[in-house]
Amino acid sequence: MGVSALRELLAQWGVVFAILGSNRFQEDCDLGVVVRIRRWFRLSDHSPVPSDIDRARALIDAIDRGGVPSDPLRVNAIARSLGLEVSRRAPIGETVERIRAAVQRVDSSHLP
Repeated sequence: MGVSALRELLAQWGVVFAILGSNRFQEDCDLGVVVRIRRWFRLSDHSPVPSDIDRARALIDAIDRGGVPSDPLRVNAIARSLGLEVSRRAPIGETVERIRAAVQRVDSSHLP
């Protein structure tokens, strides 16, 4: 094995070790590659997936701050995840109000 082949092999292993968290080889490899690979594997971001009620709360909060729901499919998906039956032809405002009522029911049932 030649010196250049050995360097190539070490560079490849350096990326692997960098992904696994070792700082020993990070200076030898392209950190852009490491960042892209970490994002791809989601090793650096262990954020939990929001629950259905958290997604509904985020939607309601955004609307209360003045936002306009522009994606009726997303609003309908949130409503359906809460167990609401939603027609494809239902006005988005009506669906939002039904989501708001469902969030209020959940919040009032969990009061201490």
